[in-house]
Amino acid sequence: MIKIFFSLLVFFVISAHVVSAKEVDFAKEAIELVQINDKRGAIKLLDKGIAKEPRNIELYSIRGPLLGSIGRTKDALRDYDKIIRIADPKSQKFFLAGAYYNRAIVESNDKIVLKAESDFKEAIKTDPQIGMVYIDYGKFLIDQKRFSDAILNLEKGKEIINNAAPKEELKRIEMLLSEARREGK
Repeated sequence: MIKIFFSLLVFFVISAHVVSAKEVDFAKEAIELVQINDKRGAIKLLDKGIAKEPRNIELYSIRGPLLGSIGRTKDALRDYDKIIRIADPKSQKFFLAGAYYNRAIVESNDKIVLKAESDFKEAIKTDPQIGMVYIDYGKFLIDQKRFSDAILNLEKGKEIINNAAPKEELKRIEMLLSEARREGK
């Protein structure tokens, strides 16, 4: 799921967020490196960008999932925590919700249940239009054997995503819904 969030983030940074030319250079160049599978090079570039612009949440939002994808989860968590501390909840809610979401994924993988649930809820509260947060929260709730809550969140996520998601993701949603309905009986 971090990969999916990272893909949405890349699209958002490039096409929808207006920042200074220097900020876009670091983000854009890092994304280009990721596209040729040079995650470590992208992280080094983002480190340089963050050193120059330590309050640039876009750079943390790209670096966090990259750090997590190479097993540096503690560093990724630090990036998500930084975003949560410095992001403007009104103008940067996509990044703020993404930080809560990504932190919830890490926490749920590490079986930190209460914190993960709190962060999923905070991500939804911050930006209720990110469908994959509902989907992964639904998966988390299935794992917690809370099937009726899982179904509600999965259906809400499916409604938001609708037909915009890749077929594989729509199949995954249907499989999760089937599992929650079957196990919840």
